Amino acid sequence: MSARLTIAILLGALLGAGACSDDEPDAPPPILTITNSWGVEGESGHSFAFVSGDDGETAGAFTGDEFTLDDDYPLAGTWENGRVEFTVERSTGDVTFTARFSEDNPERLTVRAGDEELVLLLGG
Repeated sequence: MSARLTIAILLGALLGAGACSDDEPDAPPPILTITNSWGVEGESGHSFAFVSGDDGETAGAFTGDEFTLDDDYPLAGTWENGRVEFTVERSTGDVTFTARFSEDNPERLTVRAGDEELVLLLGG
């Protein structure tokens, strides 16, 4: 095999390997295991518990509770293609949180609801 052909094959392989990115629609969606306790970073006594029969899938549903020092609130949510959404039934009214799950850091989930942002840590 000639040196030129070898270089062309290697260059083609390298370019092809870099062609797929996480932003492409053909990239596989992340697999999520959400069942666990999630502590709120910097807020002792504030956590969430999620339970799902769909762990290990790219989409699913879950239920659980938000635990605060004052009370516990039920919640229900779903995830699909790395996007997580859940609604907490607080005494002051329902609050819907959204987040994007990152396979780069599966033990951390930043959730947002309006101006409220919470960082959830797996097992916290």
